[in-house]
Amino acid sequence: MHAARLLGEARSRYAVEHLQKALDDPVEVVGYEAAAALAEIGDARSVRALVHALECNFLGTRKVAAGALERLNWKPRTIYQQILFLSAKDDWIGLVRLKMHGVAPLARELQERQAAERDDITKALKIIGSLATEPLIRLLQNPDPDIRWRTASLLGHGRDRRAVEPLIAALEDADERVASAAALALGEIGDTGAVDALVRAFGAGDVELRKCSITALGRLQSERSIAAVLAAADDEHPEVRLSAIQAMGHLKDARFLSVLPSFFANPEPEVRMQAVRALRPYPRAKTTDLFIQALSDPDARIRREASKVLGRRRARAAVQPLIARFEDQDTEVRLSAAKALDAIGWKPANAKEQLAYLIAKEDWKEIRRLGLIKSPVSKTQDPKPLLIPEDVHDGKPGAADQKEAKPDENTEGDTGPRARNAPRAADDVVPGLDYYIKALADPDADPILRLKAAETLGKLGDTRGVRPLMNALVDPDPEIQWRAALSLGMLGDLRASSALIVALDDPVFEVKRRAAESIATLRPASAVRPLCDLTSSPDPGTRTLAIATLAEFEDDEAVRALLLALEDAEPDVASAALSSLLKLVDYWRSRVAVLLKDDDPVIRRNTINTLKLLLGEEKAISHLAPLLRFGSFSIRREVLSALEMSGWEPHHPEERATALLVHKRWDEVAALGKEATGTLIDALFDTDKEIQDGAVTILEQIGDGETVQSIRALLRRGGDLPVKRVYAAMKVISLINKKEDRATAPEERDNDPPPVS
Repeated sequence: MHAARLLGEARSRYAVEHLQKALDDPVEVVGYEAAAALAEIGDARSVRALVHALECNFLGTRKVAAGALERLNWKPRTIYQQILFLSAKDDWIGLVRLKMHGVAPLARELQERQAAERDDITKALKIIGSLATEPLIRLLQNPDPDIRWRTASLLGHGRDRRAVEPLIAALEDADERVASAAALALGEIGDTGAVDALVRAFGAGDVELRKCSITALGRLQSERSIAAVLAAADDEHPEVRLSAIQAMGHLKDARFLSVLPSFFANPEPEVRMQAVRALRPYPRAKTTDLFIQALSDPDARIRREASKVLGRRRARAAVQPLIARFEDQDTEVRLSAAKALDAIGWKPANAKEQLAYLIAKEDWKEIRRLGLIKSPVSKTQDPKPLLIPEDVHDGKPGAADQKEAKPDENTEGDTGPRARNAPRAADDVVPGLDYYIKALADPDADPILRLKAAETLGKLGDTRGVRPLMNALVDPDPEIQWRAALSLGMLGDLRASSALIVALDDPVFEVKRRAAESIATLRPASAVRPLCDLTSSPDPGTRTLAIATLAEFEDDEAVRALLLALEDAEPDVASAALSSLLKLVDYWRSRVAVLLKDDDPVIRRNTINTLKLLLGEEKAISHLAPLLRFGSFSIRREVLSALEMSGWEPHHPEERATALLVHKRWDEVAALGKEATGTLIDALFDTDKEIQDGAVTILEQIGDGETVQSIRALLRRGGDLPVKRVYAAMKVISLINKKEDRATAPEERDNDPPPVS
């Protein structure tokens, strides 16, 4: 192996012959290295050797050879070479394009590859279809049950009747997956000659085979199939009963109409759902009433399905039951009912019906255009405010009675007093915002109406609904709470911020989650601190929620919390923190210098590590290198460590001096002489005592009058510098002055001005 590797590094053409022989070595790693070495040499003889390597027994060697040949722009000359080349490259679609020629190689690769790679090969064979029948029939005898199971499924997809007898034999396979796949395949092929075998499998097999046998029989129209499906409807296993219901829908035999309605009373929603679906192809006259009945099912999925069927059938008998669904608590049910009525050709009879219809369709623009909900600036005949529940105004009982009634400026037709004061007909009464607010505030109102009110007040977009929704955040019903929280986010009014922040501590997670979603929309600055506190919650879900919400805030405190959350013991929480930091990367990478001054070493370390992870080494270096020229040496140490790990080398004198000073290589700093002066002066004001003392010593050695002037200028600009750091600077001035004094003549020293303190 090592010999092959060294010959490749040498790139000697004399080694090609020997490397070609090594391709057939019984030890895989030797052949692999020989192929890699031939790829390095890359001349015409090595290309011929690599083509030979495509026939190697070991997959790794074949892959290396194919990759090398592709880089050398080699093209197959024969169909055989093309098959070998495409197989080694895992180019299954290329093999599919070869049609019949690609079948055998794909079948071979299906056997040789690991389970994880077989999915793509299976898809390729599925595209080829019935052309692969013969090789696949042979694979039904493969000792690997995974291959037999995949083969049975592929034969079903091919729908070739040649596979019927082999698949009937596979019904008795010892592996449960293989037998079940064979049963389903027989159903897909649709040959009634398999009915007897499937009936036997249903009677003798385990639960999975019984279920798959009934599914298959549901596709084979025969008296024995119908009898077996009827028997399976009473099976003790629920999976088998579900398959029987589905089979009844496929077979469409009138005898099942006496059985299917009984499933509508089943306590399991999935059973009722399958019964509804199974009834779709049956005559309308006999089943429409059942679909109307299903409109009242407790399960929203069933109500939606029933609405769709009634709409497709244009069942006029369903109009009133569908209109009643406008009050459904499920949004999708209301929408399905509206679409079904559209298909039937129904039109609203009055303003009340029209409003309910448009709300069901969530057509808020049309509602406002038609004026069905009173505008925030319109006036009303009602002597009480529109938005406040009865006898309550801004939390003060009785205040509602203090305003006088004013005429409605939007009244159409006669504008006289009698017309303005005339009551509307009962059918034309349209609920305004007060209708929904009163319903929301009334604990004795219909629960479904209250839920709809909490939802509708947000969708209407009228900010007068903010206060009632804030009150609903403390409702005893958690569903009212979270719907109110969601609606407050839709309204986008910052007045709701404090109430939503309080809701972050709600014991019900859904309330907490919806409050967080609305806070993410409003982005109040006051929410940052509570969200940061939640990142320390003992509940991982709450921590993840807070972290995801903080991604909406360009704030240093939020970023610090996210950097700390990268250390979370829960991988999902740490992953959420990384995702949030990625979302905020443009903000916090401009604040790296501030974050690296943080007292917490975890924040400093994670700032650098995350910067490198999210931006890549090259961009991270361009952001970090300038930080070596300012800040404390504790920050510079963090930055330098990250830069050196990335292979960075100093290019400027200041960078070299900083690197040497951080590593405390005092002699090398002193050897830089004047180049290190600026960095050493900065070090006088550092918090690290050892750095400070080292800078004092070296500046004493290399400093001069110019150094003294630079330090004095820095002291004048420095503002509130700590006393200890000023002391170090003054000490250097004193030491340099003394050194220069010793170097000058006595008469010259007498003329020097005294040091400035």
